[in-house]
Amino acid sequence: MNSFVSFGWIFGVAGFLFGLYQWKRTSDEKVDREGQFKGTVNTKLDTIINDAKENARQHQELYAYHNDHETRITVLEKKRPTRRTNQDE
Repeated sequence: MNSFVSFGWIFGVAGFLFGLYQWKRTSDEKVDREGQFKGTVNTKLDTIINDAKENARQHQELYAYHNDHETRITVLEKKRPTRRTNQDE
């Protein structure tokens, strides 16, 4: 009877340790998967932020280019003599 109790304790402790090992391994894998997902999301967000900054910079360049042309057209319109149209034709 004494050896039966000893085997029970041995299997009980071994089962506990095996369960603890499985829980720890599963927990580590879950953390790794979440870390990889968050890393992927952060990379995508960084890409979006960089693209948005680049678009804003290009928009400013186009706005300046447009204003330059608008100014040039206004100057040319003021320099051009006004042409009278013949209403009879």
